[in-house]
Amino acid sequence: MVPWDDDIDILLNVSDKQRFRDSVLGSKEFTLLEFKENLWKYFKTNRSELLENNRNYMWPFIDILFYYDDGQTLSLLWDTVDPLPTFNKNDVFPLSFMPFDIFVVPVPKKPEIVLKIVHGDISLCVSNIWSHQHEEPLKNTEKVPCSTLYSIYPFVHRADNNGTIREELRIKNETYMVIERIV
Repeated sequence: MVPWDDDIDILLNVSDKQRFRDSVLGSKEFTLLEFKENLWKYFKTNRSELLENNRNYMWPFIDILFYYDDGQTLSLLWDTVDPLPTFNKNDVFPLSFMPFDIFVVPVPKKPEIVLKIVHGDISLCVSNIWSHQHEEPLKNTEKVPCSTLYSIYPFVHRADNNGTIREELRIKNETYMVIERIV
């Protein structure tokens, strides 16, 4: 999950497509839309709301994306990206659990490596480029060094201490949470 995004992305092994489909089939509360071959949308069903732009899904939604596991590497199956982002399986699994706001969420074993592969330079903060609510590009996107935002927004600061990662959630110079995990 990318915290500056306006939707939630969940990645599933492509071999679990049918099992996931079967597990949500028949739900009256939620709808699964197989939007593209490797991009599904899962959202709360509320037929009293009008759908924007003649879409057949509603925001907020969860994007379900898929990856292929060859035993050593994981390849994201994104229809619009070539070459496909590929990760060393040991950088992703086993998943860790980390606090995110009031939730505890699963994250890759080495999130900084995954973020670098997907987003590039993680010392740069980039404003969102897409509105999922309106399904259109956002104007006026900006890139700034993340360090210029440390006094305004909470950031996680990481330090590697011989196989133990210490992560501190800080705003300005004040630490609000510390987590240590073995990698």
